[in-house]
Amino acid sequence: MKRRMAGWLMVATAVALIAPASAQQASPALPAITITAPANEGTVHSNTGEVSVAVTVAPRLEPGQTIVITLDDREVARGARRRVRLSGVDRGTHLLQARLLDAQGNVLAESDAVTFHLWHASRLFPERKKQ
Repeated sequence: MKRRMAGWLMVATAVALIAPASAQQASPALPAITITAPANEGTVHSNTGEVSVAVTVAPRLEPGQTIVITLDDREVARGARRRVRLSGVDRGTHLLQARLLDAQGNVLAESDAVTFHLWHASRLFPERKKQ
């Protein structure tokens, strides 16, 4: 009988050790920011050099938070808008990144860098389709 009781106590102790971990309240999710457009390694066709940039913020953009978008390590947009149109971007390969800042300017989250290629029609090949 003692042997059965000892086994039961060990099981009860193990359950007691596991239960508090599963009963803990979930901590608030850390913010995340992701560039959804343009696609990484994608090609943007624009003779005028316009590029549409879209970002998502999770769980959501809070009051006082700011989105900063950089193109080739140069700030090109700042604000609370999740969609921005850049203009005058030169043809070639570019690096795009987004940061989420709090009201004091501290970085809360940073996106992965996105590389995209901007394609312009060439005057050397007039038979190619112009946009």
